[in-house]
Amino acid sequence: AAQAALEQLASVRANVIDVDDAKGDLVASGNARSTIAMEGGTSIAQASRIRYVDASRTMNYTSATDAKGAVTQQARLSGPQGDLQADRIDVVLREGARQMDRLEAAGRVSLKVTGRTATGEKLTYADADGQYVMSGSGTTGIRIVDGCRETVGRTLILYKTSDRVIVDGNEEARTRTTSGSGSACSPAPAR
Repeated sequence: AAQAALEQLASVRANVIDVDDAKGDLVASGNARSTIAMEGGTSIAQASRIRYVDASRTMNYTSATDAKGAVTQQARLSGPQGDLQADRIDVVLREGARQMDRLEAAGRVSLKVTGRTATGEKLTYADADGQYVMSGSGTTGIRIVDGCRETVGRTLILYKTSDRVIVDGNEEARTRTTSGSGSACSPAPAR
């Protein structure tokens, strides 16, 4: 059973690695790094702790915390799904395939994908439709930066394979879009 966990991971490095042969589970802790070879490409993760649960086919990436429980270094996952940082990242793998089914992230989420950077508190990605759904929490909304444009709102739906982005105020507040004023955003001078 542990072989199934190890087959999903091209490599795992950590200060300590524990494998439960009976369940097929794996826990890597202390400067944990993994490379996951999937059909869509390779994903590379860095976290304080990586846990694979074979029964649910779930990879959990947990951030490093200090003695008071404050996050000191976020978990990071980079690959075909984008470049993602969050306090916690969960990847659910498809049954019988080396493919991601869905991804969930929570806590100060930052996603870079298709030339855009989005920040919020919670993210869900469904691989089947390439759809990211991000939300804020409390008074903190989401923010997406696309080149020189910044849009803020309460929820975001971003499609990986197209230029389609939907930002909603959830009837609580309007969305707001602003244009940058830096030299990279300024129009070329007239000749």
